[in-house]
Amino acid sequence: ASGGAFQVLDISDPDNIQRVAAVNIISATTDNIGATGIKIGTPYAYLIYEELDTDLERGYAVFDITDPTSPVQLSATSASGVAAPNLSRGLEIVTGHAIIMNAAGAGNVSSILLGDGTAPTVADSLALTDNTAEPINTAQLGKYIYFAWGTNVSTIDTSDPNNLIETQFPVDAAAADMVFRDGKWLY
Repeated sequence: ASGGAFQVLDISDPDNIQRVAAVNIISATTDNIGATGIKIGTPYAYLIYEELDTDLERGYAVFDITDPTSPVQLSATSASGVAAPNLSRGLEIVTGHAIIMNAAGAGNVSSILLGDGTAPTVADSLALTDNTAEPINTAQLGKYIYFAWGTNVSTIDTSDPNNLIETQFPVDAAAADMVFRDGKWLY
């Protein structure tokens, strides 16, 4: 999903990929938006987005993808709304909540109760130990979300999405900001 549209592709034939839907992501102020992250939790698609014009609005949107050929936007919450991400860098879905890493000096993680997607609400917001953290991505294993920043790897325990808990582990790395998980291994 990029270029201002949420796109759905049929990849059943790798030699003949077909776009079956392209829908603009519409916020309260603009429809000139590109998705910067997406997670699927059928029947919903959860997107973090960034406005493509000079306002640089950021936020998250929820689409109903019951029929992938006809996605329907249910909601969009922008940075001008309550506790919306300043710059969303990581998105994971845990027990009906979107866990969103916020950056650009925000240095926090938010737990968003998704419900039916029409009116997501903030369940918890946790200031990170290093409030300058701007991780590029996250990795998830069960109820744990991992991210790297500087010389630390942090774990966010989402066992209770209404009470997020961070644990930092020092690692001997310089300026880490990306993590990838394969089984029990974090790279």
